[in-house]
Amino acid sequence: MPSFEVTPIGTVRNNRTDVQHTDNWGAVRSTITIDERFGEACLQSLEGFSQVEILFVFDQFPEHDDHREPRP
Repeated sequence: MPSFEVTPIGTVRNNRTDVQHTDNWGAVRSTITIDERFGEACLQSLEGFSQVEILFVFDQFPEHDDHREPRP
């Protein structure tokens, strides 16, 4: 399977500290910050859209060797 590299263009932050606890995310409010290199114009007219798709990496979740069992 080919691999690919992802270069972040921003960060997603919230006050949640229990990264192992996977329940009740519906009430969590997060802030998305776009890197300054894109400038303010990168979000121009965003309010005109009903949805935005955000791709993110779970970089603080511990890695396991066995991927056969589903994790919550």
